[in-house]
Amino acid sequence: MQVLTSKAKYELSLETNFNKILNHLQIGTLIPILPKFREYILKTFKNYEVKAILLKKEVNDYIFNERGDNVVGICILFNDNDDILFFGYFGTYDHNPYKIDLLINGIKNYAKKRNFKKIIGPLNIPAVIFGFGFMEEGSNKQLCTGKPINPPIYQKSFFKNGFIIKYVEENYYTRVIRYNPLEFKQYDFSEFEYINITRENLHIYLDDMIKLHKENMPNYSRITPNTEKNVLVLFDYLFSYEKKFLIWIVKHKPTRRIIGCGHLAPNPFLKDKYGRLISASLEHIVIDKEFHGRRLSFFMYGETLPNVINPEKGELMKYYTNSIGLENKKAINFVKKYMNGVRDRRHLILEYNLN
Repeated sequence: MQVLTSKAKYELSLETNFNKILNHLQIGTLIPILPKFREYILKTFKNYEVKAILLKKEVNDYIFNERGDNVVGICILFNDNDDILFFGYFGTYDHNPYKIDLLINGIKNYAKKRNFKKIIGPLNIPAVIFGFGFMEEGSNKQLCTGKPINPPIYQKSFFKNGFIIKYVEENYYTRVIRYNPLEFKQYDFSEFEYINITRENLHIYLDDMIKLHKENMPNYSRITPNTEKNVLVLFDYLFSYEKKFLIWIVKHKPTRRIIGCGHLAPNPFLKDKYGRLISASLEHIVIDKEFHGRRLSFFMYGETLPNVINPEKGELMKYYTNSIGLENKKAINFVKKYMNGVRDRRHLILEYNLN
């Protein structure tokens, strides 16, 4: 552990031990850290060589022994290259503005000393569980993986300290609408094949899925670090639910190219009285640019969603959410028009330029 700065009653220190970071991680998220999540957190931390800034307060030694805990704030740090420093799990126990400012200054000083050009965050890895962004006031605060919950004081403090908005993600909530896309005669999907991804066939399609993301995700949405480093953690987490319909690809039959993909991430915090999962998030819906305008979102949703309500197999996911970048107007209009989506959350990714 390295002491970064020290002020009256408070000290900032740098922690590199993943287990010690994990012990304090709950400060930086209101999403519970379930035992199921721990292995995926640790794998991701190892992949990105995560460090953490810990904010500590002086405590009375005569009250607490050596096992006492004086950590009152946390922020993780990681990077993929020499230019961008990512931060995440930013939080203090009492959301105190003074303590928030101390942590923000800690991030800035760390970045300046290591010659980073930008700071971007918050990214709470693995994002499939803990998500990213500061929640905009008025958003739905129901617990859901991938949807951080935090009070407005955080983004206000970051704005005051010179951070600007890098990316805005909106979340749209809707009931599952089941339909067979092949029954809509006005659309021709005969050239496309929908394939569910399992542990057994993932190796066949993984490189194509990564390539699809790299070549087709718009610049404004490229906010996360290197996907390849952590993609297997993402899929291992989804496979742990033992559902065969959570990950899929779309193949163009004439060329045998993989031209679309996506996944559903179940929400473990929302279940019915029988313990069945009843909601999930649609994530990473990607379509090759060459095939835009072919109604392939309509095709993918129609092939995927009937599987999530299947009483014979015990599936009853009645609700789902879409996370969409604010600038992706086509996707937003599609979800509103065809899926009756209602916006219920918004998250902001912030950026600070050190040049």
